[in-house]
Amino acid sequence: GTIQRADLDGQNREVLFDPIVREPYGIALDTDKMYWTDEVKGTIQRADFNGQNIEVLITGLNRPKRIDLLDGNKLYWTDEGTGKYRGRHRPEPETGKIQAANLDGSNIEDVLTGLSYPDGIALDAVQDKIYWNALGEKWEHTIQRANLDGSNVEGVIPKLSDTFLPGGIALDVLASKIYWMAAGRKAIRRAELDGSNVEDIATLSQGEWIYYTAFDLDLIGNKIYWSTLAEAPAVGDWGTIIWAEEIFRSNLDGSNVEEIGKVPVSPTDIALDISHPTSISTPPTTPTIPTTSSLSPNYPNPFNASTQIAYDIATPGPVRLTIYNILGQPVRTLVNQFQPAGSYQVRWDARDQRGTALAAGVYLVRLHYPGGEQTRRLLLLK
Repeated sequence: GTIQRADLDGQNREVLFDPIVREPYGIALDTDKMYWTDEVKGTIQRADFNGQNIEVLITGLNRPKRIDLLDGNKLYWTDEGTGKYRGRHRPEPETGKIQAANLDGSNIEDVLTGLSYPDGIALDAVQDKIYWNALGEKWEHTIQRANLDGSNVEGVIPKLSDTFLPGGIALDVLASKIYWMAAGRKAIRRAELDGSNVEDIATLSQGEWIYYTAFDLDLIGNKIYWSTLAEAPAVGDWGTIIWAEEIFRSNLDGSNVEEIGKVPVSPTDIALDISHPTSISTPPTTPTIPTTSSLSPNYPNPFNASTQIAYDIATPGPVRLTIYNILGQPVRTLVNQFQPAGSYQVRWDARDQRGTALAAGVYLVRLHYPGGEQTRRLLLLK
C-alpha cells in the first residue's frame, strides 16, 4: 500500500512512501502531520506532510480502520475486531470498538466496545459527539452517535437502505449535516445530524456496480471529494470487465460533478489539506522575530463590516486562529497551518465558515500556537 498526494484538481500526483507502509487504510490531517492506520500491522503512524519523519505511535491493535482528530489534541479510530467469523477473514461480530488516544499515542482508551464491523468515524467538536457506521443488532447497516466518552449511544439512521455498509462519513457541523457514501444507490447521501431529511445528492451512472471507497468534505471550497471502484462496460472480443478507479468532486449539494483523475489502485480514504482563503499579511521587509507569542486586540473593535486581527509567533510551528460565538462554538477558522516565526495580520469579514453573515454580538478569537494559547473578545455591531 502507498500514501499519495495531489493538487485538488488531481494534478501533480506523487507517492510519498512505498512500500514502507504495508496496508494504510484511514488517514487524517493535523496542521503539520498526517496520521494513518495500518489494518494489517495493527498500528497507527504519523509523518510530516512530505512523508518524512515517520513515527509508529500505537501498536498491537486488531484491525484499525478509519481515523479522525479532535481539535488537534486527540485521536479517535474504529477497530473492526478480532477472530475469524465462520472461518472467514472477517472478524467475529460484536468484537469491534472505537478507541481514543493522545496525539502522541499515549493514554489509549476503549470508548465503545461490542460493535459489529465499525468503519467510518467523524467527530463533532461543537456538540462533543462521535458519529460512526456499523452493523446493528439485526445486521442492518446503521449510523450511530454517542458522546465523546462513549455514553448516550443513539441511532441517527437506524436502518440504511443500502446494499453495502457505507465506508466514510463526514460532518458539516455548522450546517448540521452528515454525509455518507451509499454504494447500492450509486450516490452520496446526506441528512440532518439527527438523521432526518435524508436525500441523495451526487449520483453516478457508469457501470453496473459502484462502490465508493474514499470520501471527504472541503468546507472552505464547498466541495465533496470521493473515489469509486466501478464496473465499466466490457470491451474487446474477450468481453473483459474493466474496474475503473476514479476520483470525483462536486459541490456540497451534489451539483457540478467532475472527474479529477484516474488512479491505478483503489483508495481507501481521502484527507484534504485545504488552504484557508483569508487575507494573511506580513510586512514586505524582513521583520524582527518576536520574542514571545501574543494575540493583539483587533482593530477596529467594536467593528461592523470587518476587523483586523494581529498576532506574533515566536516559535515556528502549527498555528490555529479560530472565531467562537459566546456559547464557545467555533464559527470560523481563519488560520490552520504551519507558520514560521513572525508577525501576522488576518482580516475577518464577520462571516462564518460557510460565508453567511453573522448576527451582532460578542465573539471570541482564540490563537493556538506552539506552547500555548490566548483569547480576546470581539464586538460585532450592525
